[in-house]
Amino acid sequence: MRIAHFTNSALPIRNGVSVSISRFCDALEAIGHQTKVFANPIDLNKVDVTDRITDLEQSSKAKIYRKRHLFSDIVKDFSPDIIHVHYPFSIGRDALKFSNMLNVPLIFTFHTDYEIYSSYHVCGNSIARFVAEMYVRQYCRFFCKEVDVVISPSVSFAEKMRERYRIYTSDVLSTPVPLERVPTGNRLESRQELEFANSDFVLGYVGRLGKEKSIDRTIVVISRLLHEVANLKVIFVGTGDQRAAVEIALSQFIDANRVRFFQAESFDELAVFYCAMDVILILSETETQGLVVAEALSCGCPVIAVAATGLVDVIRDGENGILLQTRDYAEVKSIIMKLICNQELWSSLSMQARNSASGFGLYDAARSAEQIYERAIINGKGRSSRFSQKLIVCLGFLEKIADKV
Repeated sequence: MRIAHFTNSALPIRNGVSVSISRFCDALEAIGHQTKVFANPIDLNKVDVTDRITDLEQSSKAKIYRKRHLFSDIVKDFSPDIIHVHYPFSIGRDALKFSNMLNVPLIFTFHTDYEIYSSYHVCGNSIARFVAEMYVRQYCRFFCKEVDVVISPSVSFAEKMRERYRIYTSDVLSTPVPLERVPTGNRLESRQELEFANSDFVLGYVGRLGKEKSIDRTIVVISRLLHEVANLKVIFVGTGDQRAAVEIALSQFIDANRVRFFQAESFDELAVFYCAMDVILILSETETQGLVVAEALSCGCPVIAVAATGLVDVIRDGENGILLQTRDYAEVKSIIMKLICNQELWSSLSMQARNSASGFGLYDAARSAEQIYERAIINGKGRSSRFSQKLIVCLGFLEKIADKV
């Protein structure tokens, strides 16, 4: 089976979508399928372009095609059996066009709660944010009517899709974890590599440092914890537009080497950090799946997180982590102190964390994706609505105008 992935984000840009696509491609190729990623755009200065990735707007030195008819030829030459799109806007419309042109099923994974994200990124008053949210909601509804299968990254987000977008799906595919690459060595090795003492309690944050991740609230909680818990050390793994704000807020602790920042380009690098951490803290309420949670659990690192969409699917409260009923500082501090003072409790959470990650492997994920693709091929390409297609084109035109305003 030949699977073409269309996306606005691909490695080396590291985020949940790009990691998901890369891991599913690895998993599907391992069981005999062919994959190709059509991305728009990727940073060619940071990656060797392989046969898997083709950029919609690449330069000639690395297979970059600026003319649409050349891009069309590449897609046609690959002759996909399935087109799997991971972003409904811009390149999503290209995926819809090629699906209709080649008469192959179109699969869409609803990775992001776009309506919520729009409220973080639209400047202006409440009216502007309301208009943006309504636009995004309606656009996503029309786009999903045109695809043959809609996939949710988690069961809880599928419920939110029904409630907020009136989009119904029973197909769920969560991003897998390369369990075979989880370190099997002593946890102390990772801590020694990062120069942590045995007495240090290491709290971690992994992911984008952005407003949509509730980083402002995270800073407040971590700052108070650092003031009150003497042996607490904190590591941030990731980057984002709020990095400077975090550094300013925690400057005194950075100077004292109690807060450090890192970046990881691969799961192998991430795993060292996960193994060195005692817990990970997640206060974000915009997650659609628990990718960081699944990775952390596979390395035996318990997670403290808000009981939010995507996270409740992976965390079993009191077993492999702890779900917060609020984001209140007192609740977080109480849990941290309990884990510091009760090594037996932490050990139990850590052991069950590893055990609970056994179902996150690449092979199982590949077989689940394969079943969805095969069912879509058997059912055949659905009949597209010309009205909806024209409406999507019009909405896309408005989107371009809005970008220039």
